[in-house]
Amino acid sequence: MENKKGVSTVVASIVIVMLTVLVVIFISQFIIPYVKNNLYKSSECLDYQKYFSFDDSLRYNCKKTGTGYVLSIKAEGQKELEKNIGGLKLVFYRSGKIFGLEVKNGKSGNDTFFMIDKIVRFADIPFKVPKTGETQSYVYNVSELYNKVEVYTLLKSGRTCEGKNDEISLENCA
Repeated sequence: MENKKGVSTVVASIVIVMLTVLVVIFISQFIIPYVKNNLYKSSECLDYQKYFSFDDSLRYNCKKTGTGYVLSIKAEGQKELEKNIGGLKLVFYRSGKIFGLEVKNGKSGNDTFFMIDKIVRFADIPFKVPKTGETQSYVYNVSELYNKVEVYTLLKSGRTCEGKNDEISLENCA
């Protein structure tokens, strides 16, 4: 009978070792990649927090009577970052209402939201997202009165970076 107790101890030890190995495999196959992926996502936008800003040198970034809002966005980030830029997002605010518009390369404008071309003023041309050092101007043609607008970075991965790049108060153009 004593031999059977010894065998039970050996079997129990083998089962415990096998369970330990299975737990290690589970952790290495599922938990580590999950944590690694989430750590990457949480830091993916750090370099893009100040990539876009409102360019005041063109005297836009205000509400023009009969035209709507005219905004100039400048890209000021590092040149190597632009390869991951998928576009930008403008978020307009007024009391109790928020409205967002996305600007992506090649997306066509419409009667409400379009780009200002340097040659043809207020042309309905495909959108261009500013590259590093460039400024692009856009028109949001609505009669609603917004008091603030923010700009956010859109990455090619599909992610909208949560930290706003810049914000301005919207007033009537001089």
